[in-house]
Amino acid sequence: MEVLKGVRDLLSRVSRACAEGRVRSAARDLSRRLYLTMKYRFIVPNYDGMMDEARCKFLYNTVINYSGEKGIIVEIGAYKGCSTTWLAIAGQRNEFASLVAIDLFAPSWHQQFGTYEAFMKRMKRNRLERFVEAIRGDSKEVVKKWDKEIAVLHIDGDHTYEAVKADVNNYIPYLKHSGIAIFDDYDLCHPDVKKW
Repeated sequence: MEVLKGVRDLLSRVSRACAEGRVRSAARDLSRRLYLTMKYRFIVPNYDGMMDEARCKFLYNTVINYSGEKGIIVEIGAYKGCSTTWLAIAGQRNEFASLVAIDLFAPSWHQQFGTYEAFMKRMKRNRLERFVEAIRGDSKEVVKKWDKEIAVLHIDGDHTYEAVKADVNNYIPYLKHSGIAIFDDYDLCHPDVKKW
């Protein structure tokens, strides 16, 4: 039923795009997201922030194929929950305990609005609100109360060198022996991430 509601939402967006004259890109986006929704059996969210299909599928496949000791997935930097959705769906299907998403969810230098409501809406749309715990806060502060081992760590928070270094130094010690750390935005556009 939720997937059908998601399909109706997608069709509604295409109608708006058609009214705005963006027919081709809207139709292409709709058909691709419908295909992915049917293939993966969950409502594929819009790709926002710096996420795209390839990155999301990589995250999904990494978690779904993880064969180490299960536990929790931690995502530092969740924005509106696109990558969180893909990680959480895979985590549920591969019998992880939960996913913890750490983000300020607040207005920042590159956005003038908070993202918590949009994030939670995405979690509810795919019935992930019991699996995903959203922690509103700076990862450097959250770790001060952290005491859990991490099976999969996705670092995609603040992209400055100091922040990436702090996330690595603060969270890698909690990674299980068989755990996996995933660093997003390791590319030429983010030299501080690549420097680490």
